Amino acid sequence: MLTIDLDLELEASLAAVAKQKHCTQNELIKKLLSHYLTDYQSNNNHFSTLVDRIKPVKAAYSAEEMGQMLREGKEQFLIAAHAHHVQ
Repeated sequence: MLTIDLDLELEASLAAVAKQKHCTQNELIKKLLSHYLTDYQSNNNHFSTLVDRIKPVKAAYSAEEMGQMLREGKEQFLIAAHAHHVQ
């Protein structure tokens, strides 16, 4: 059994909505949580589908090479490689 501690304003709102819907506060909370969890799972699955569609991109240089170029002040090589790769 789960106990939820609500502030007075939220508890009053919950009681009012439950009364309007002709159900108990417990039933209303169950419905709300069920709806939220269903939406959450649906959105999470949608996000996973979008991530799965991302195609890998091959960089012109490895991360180590890029780091070395930056340390050596050769940013222009990276900019040129990026410009060539984007086209």
